[in-house]
Amino acid sequence: MADTWISVPIDTDEQALYDDAVATLRALKPGWEPAEGNLDAWILRAAARLASELRDVAADVPAAILRTYGREVFQLPALEPARATVATTWTAADALGHTVPAGAQFTLRDAAGAQQAFRVQSAAVIPAASTSVAGVLAEAVIPGLAADGLSGTPEPVDALAWLAGITLDEPATSGGSDGETDDAYLGRLSALLLIQSDVPILPADFEILALTIPGVARARAADLFDPAALASLAAHTFEAGTTGWSGGASSPFNAAATISQVATAPHGGTSHLRIQTAGSVANEGAAWTPSVAATAGRTVRFGAWLRTATGTAAVKIRIGAAGDYAEASCALTTSYQRFTVDWVPNADQASIKASVSIDGTAAKDLYADDASLDQVGAYGVERAITVFVTDEAGANCSSGVKAQADALLQARREANFLVTVADPGRRTVDVAFTAKALAGYDHATVQAAAESAVAEYLSPAGWGSQVVQGQPPWAEMTHVRWLEIASVINAVEGINYVVTSSLLVNGGTADIALPAPAGLPAAGTIAGTIT
Repeated sequence: MADTWISVPIDTDEQALYDDAVATLRALKPGWEPAEGNLDAWILRAAARLASELRDVAADVPAAILRTYGREVFQLPALEPARATVATTWTAADALGHTVPAGAQFTLRDAAGAQQAFRVQSAAVIPAASTSVAGVLAEAVIPGLAADGLSGTPEPVDALAWLAGITLDEPATSGGSDGETDDAYLGRLSALLLIQSDVPILPADFEILALTIPGVARARAADLFDPAALASLAAHTFEAGTTGWSGGASSPFNAAATISQVATAPHGGTSHLRIQTAGSVANEGAAWTPSVAATAGRTVRFGAWLRTATGTAAVKIRIGAAGDYAEASCALTTSYQRFTVDWVPNADQASIKASVSIDGTAAKDLYADDASLDQVGAYGVERAITVFVTDEAGANCSSGVKAQADALLQARREANFLVTVADPGRRTVDVAFTAKALAGYDHATVQAAAESAVAEYLSPAGWGSQVVQGQPPWAEMTHVRWLEIASVINAVEGINYVVTSSLLVNGGTADIALPAPAGLPAAGTIAGTIT
């Protein structure tokens, strides 16, 4: 995003103003020096203080004017502070039945030990013969980021004689945010003014418009991309044979089954695939091994219509390659159902496999039909654009916020533009490492700092960002780099060096591909050892 607004350089430092006044008088009257305690020095000090206060007010005027201008003329309000919320369970000391009153308060402690107050939004009833009620929503009394991300045991404020305790239903509070700073707001406003027409044309135009919606903190536009399009890699209807399918595929697609083509009761067409397992080993089934390539970071979807011959069965469907695959468990009945599983290859694959197998060792008779392998999302779609959005924490925006963003973009787009508002793809990244500490540093403190640094690096809230006047753009970063994680750890105070052989990212040392486009990482298990 281009440089945003130009701030007015107004010096409000009282000492600097005093020094400037002294320098001016020295220039006017050579040899004059202020004598502390004399009237002239007092007058200069008083004048400097008054000037500082007046300049401080003046410095706020441009921002105040532009905030009003943006709100009234462009209907772009500044983002207000938001209250953190959390669902809680209230437990009574007896089973007589009680009411958790609306407004009842408790506190949670932040990292510094300070108490942040929360209050119950709506009354909740613990029915007679029960001792607790869950899902009681509470919000922070004071809006802002200070009450966000808190965990631990709530401490009741109100004296409720029946109350035995309060617990959180969620890992931590969420949704709290500070109000928008002048720089951040004026950055958004000036970006909006960069659009020379009411009709967005360039990808940046769509990003800027999406960012005008309260609740959208980040936006990334993928030009010529349609996420709904499926590009067929291969398809099998089993009307002309079972080519590509095998009952003896290799690990991780352990498959050993009798495969035949049946011309009765197909899902569609004239025949379907029959998979008969003996039940002698776990995960018996059939695998599809066509010579199909997959690109790192691009989602591949395997799907098939499946049913049992009789009864029910639990099966797994898998898509991928050895050491890099995705799977899902499915419950089959005698009626055909469509099952799919998505997989994002971590590296380019020359030949990928898909399989259907029994989840266990039971002998089963299965049917499959209309199997397909597709690339999810199509590039190069003329006049298509997809805008990926997140909230301030890097999480998916609510459906309501996305609906608002979509409505705005649909109303402003050219008639023949295909515009989609979507959630970005994500990939969980686990990191394990061992590092040597410098002498004199506490190992536990260094470990916590290193783990926190890795988690911050992987945070979707800042991934691909370079802050410009308070407004971060979202650059495309296709991989989580092993070497960059090593650098992040090495930069932590107290770290001497990372034991490189110990650094594992998702269990290995390869870079991790993110879903394309606009993929984001999510910190999974971050486990460090400091020696």
